[in-house]
Amino acid sequence: MADPKTCPLCLTPLEPYRPQGPTRSFHLCPSCRWILLDEAHHLSPEAQKARYETHENEAGNEGYVAMFEGFLAQGVDPFAKKGRKALDLGCGPGPVLAGMLHKRGYPTDLHDPFFFPQVNGEEAYGLITATEVLEHLPDPVAALRPWVAKLSPGGILAGMTLFHPDDPAKFASWWYLKDPTHVSFYTERTLGKLARVLGMDLLFTDGKRLFTFRKKPA
Repeated sequence: MADPKTCPLCLTPLEPYRPQGPTRSFHLCPSCRWILLDEAHHLSPEAQKARYETHENEAGNEGYVAMFEGFLAQGVDPFAKKGRKALDLGCGPGPVLAGMLHKRGYPTDLHDPFFFPQVNGEEAYGLITATEVLEHLPDPVAALRPWVAKLSPGGILAGMTLFHPDDPAKFASWWYLKDPTHVSFYTERTLGKLARVLGMDLLFTDGKRLFTFRKKPA
């Protein structure tokens, strides 16, 4: 992000956020409640990739597949049109979700900066999924805007990221902080602001981790 002291979602000055317990420093937007881990604690790209390669995200992992089934049933199927081209953004080394999307009637491309860096250049998508992606983005607006540009008007961006508790005491002991690649944290309010900045409407959240945006007509 260009200025680590300013929220990229609402351009509000960030405030220091030091919940008791964590030794790392954070920044909080008092307006949209976005929280950013201080850049000094971000891992290098090489260290990030090494961490992602340890994840056991495979089709044989029943819990992992069940998580995606819930995501698709709540965040995708009620809003996206089947038959439209989809993109699984940040798919990781094992693109399990893409296979599930194919079976549901969404022909799916892959993109991941570490594992599948190439994607069709001029493709227009009706659906983009971003599951467990937003927490890795130090500037979600800059990271997502080029992909939203590839969505057709009325297209869907659906994803998941665990919403932070918005309470310093609970945040301090929050298990989601244990993953050193997690740098960016959201509430439902934050996602509403992110949708507006990207020219989208927030259609749905489950109040915990799932969200669905729809791109506004041109």
